[in-house]
Amino acid sequence: MEPTTNESPQTPVHRLANFLVLVLRLVPLVLWRLLALLVFTLLNLVFQNEVWPNTPNAAVFFCGVGLIILVLVAWLASALAWRVADTISGEPWNTTWRLVAVLGFSGATVLTAASTVVFFALLLK
Repeated sequence: MEPTTNESPQTPVHRLANFLVLVLRLVPLVLWRLLALLVFTLLNLVFQNEVWPNTPNAAVFFCGVGLIILVLVAWLASALAWRVADTISGEPWNTTWRLVAVLGFSGATVLTAASTVVFFALLLK
């Protein structure tokens, strides 16, 4: 007598859950830390009057920190897309994630150039 198994074909929800677990496993630790620092920075900007009432330049400082974090997150998110493309199998999905990574690297390059211009404009002001 053959053993019976309760294996049913994977539903789209199970495939999506497996993919999300894969992506979350591939996220580098530094990206998680940068996202936590971004939340901290945004909270400082929102509650600036309560936390920093006697420091008028706190908003400028936290805007600068937030800009730097956004630039770094853009580069790391693009690298994450490349890692996902390395991990998954199947030609159309692999190519799609490579395209997402290349577009992300292009966007990160433009964001880096724009933020450098803004930084020096504020520095010379």
